[in-house]
Amino acid sequence: MSTQNIKAALSEKQLQEIAENWIGSDDEFEQSADEDDDESYFDLNTMPIVFEEDGVEINSEGDRTVTEELEEINELMKSLDPLETSSEDAEDSHTISRTRILNYNETNDKYTDTEFKQHFLMKRSSMQEIIDSYNLTMKHSGAGRPQLTAEKSVFMTVWYVANMECFRQISDRFGVTLSCAYNSVKNVLQHIVSIRKQYIKWPTEAEASHSATLFERKRVWSNNNFKEIESDFRQRAGFEGVVGAVDGTHIPIMQPTENSNSYINRKSYFSIQLQAICNHKYEFLDCFTGYPGSVHDARVFKQSPIAKLLLEQLLPNSLHLLGDSAYPLHTWLIVPFKDNGHLSRQQQKFNKLHSSTRCVIEQAFGLLKGRFRILRFINMRKIESIPNIIIACCVLHNICLKLGDDDVDVVPEETMSEEYSDAAISRIASHKRNQIMDKLCA
Repeated sequence: MSTQNIKAALSEKQLQEIAENWIGSDDEFEQSADEDDDESYFDLNTMPIVFEEDGVEINSEGDRTVTEELEEINELMKSLDPLETSSEDAEDSHTISRTRILNYNETNDKYTDTEFKQHFLMKRSSMQEIIDSYNLTMKHSGAGRPQLTAEKSVFMTVWYVANMECFRQISDRFGVTLSCAYNSVKNVLQHIVSIRKQYIKWPTEAEASHSATLFERKRVWSNNNFKEIESDFRQRAGFEGVVGAVDGTHIPIMQPTENSNSYINRKSYFSIQLQAICNHKYEFLDCFTGYPGSVHDARVFKQSPIAKLLLEQLLPNSLHLLGDSAYPLHTWLIVPFKDNGHLSRQQQKFNKLHSSTRCVIEQAFGLLKGRFRILRFINMRKIESIPNIIIACCVLHNICLKLGDDDVDVVPEETMSEEYSDAAISRIASHKRNQIMDKLCA
């Protein structure tokens, strides 16, 4: 059978469909990525060689071998391909390499700083800090296929968390195989999580006291930048002794295959919870994630490691956190008065000022989801891998703020809290809250 006969029998569209059907699907990829790090390919010797068009059957009967016939199909498809095709495995004449964009990573160097930030939602300086850190952990080998550079691996990872694209799109953009993209992103995310204690850390007593004084200043959100404003009349919008604010946010996910009902939250969608504490600079001091969306905020907080440390007097008596009505009242966690319709004016004013100070955690979540769009919906079947993605985004958030990279769009945070119903309130904690109210609302 000649190439001309093949052209006459099969249209370009049919040839492309044949190739696509044999390359494999996204669903198959995630299961095989960990096992196979080679180029995605299909074997021409196993490819069907009987085609049919308008009732006419075309087969490989003739003097030439099946392999020779199919090699001609391979060459014909390459000639019809409008894009460049990687030839890393061209030595094997029985494989067809997957079509993808080449040398996109070199284009990144040509972006202006503004264009780079628009694409990756991070400045080059923020990205370079992760590249330098990851490069120190890479195992450099002088044999075998050339290893991806730390720069390219980090670029793919940041693109993955900053843009809502699947691994098939990422592999095409950066000119690598599906399995290579998946494994590279997974390795970089694991590295970022492993260094989280360098960037997400509880303050020392001196740092906590300094942060408490800054919380007293009135802070406003303006033009996506942080500005501190202290009025002429020394009007306070916050509390004395505040180290940080605590709250939880829900990260939407696809429906889990197991125990899916436990992941449905109060808004009736599937989610995983992220609990975080931030300071006056919107930096995370502690992050805890992994609990299904149906679990109450108070229970998540009770099970978190930071709650156990706070119970052991992690903070001095003069310092405390702020939380909403979903949390229990403690000497180290001040919550608003429960609104039963009979609050005094003083209590109402206290709640208003409490809310205006505590809102920094909601703004921190807005920054986090505005920069890392994957947190708006994580389309991943492996539930056990999702916490690593969330924590890695929190680490990158702190790195960006540390380097002054704070110019991003903010996603408004929805209210999901449910009031804490335990009537047993500590007398000492209640007395401390009343003292703060008397001083603040006098």
